[in-house]
Amino acid sequence: MKRSELLISLSLMLFLSCKNNGSNSSSTTKTPKAAPSKLAAISIKADAITVDAKELDFQVQSWEALHDTLRVVVRYSGGCAEHTFNAIFSGGWLKSMPPAALINLEHIRSKEDPCREMIKDTLLFDLTTVCYTASKELNVKWASDPNKVAKYVYGN
Repeated sequence: MKRSELLISLSLMLFLSCKNNGSNSSSTTKTPKAAPSKLAAISIKADAITVDAKELDFQVQSWEALHDTLRVVVRYSGGCAEHTFNAIFSGGWLKSMPPAALINLEHIRSKEDPCREMIKDTLLFDLTTVCYTASKELNVKWASDPNKVAKYVYGN
């Protein structure tokens, strides 16, 4: 299997679904569907999407690197439709010490979601796909808010 096919397959593995119990104002916490051994890959696209922070339909509550995993806690409105998130890296690193990678999050809904339940999800992404070979660590920044930074030390 080609590396690009593997990355696409792994990114599709992280499907997060939610069910509405009839209420539209509660807050729920879902556990990630992907076990640590089955992380979603961070896909690499030359034309990584850029999203204005004002247009986002979700919030990032935390952004941290744990070992070789980017752990992102997101919150969004929904409850009736399936929601998926992809992490996208352009393939280029920022010149800094340590180098930095900007990661975009893409929120995909299978259909319009009329429900208003506040959903809190934990997303897990494999950081080994964004390693900068000339360094032993990397700052992983959210492209929509570069103040959200996760320090990733390879292999820790």
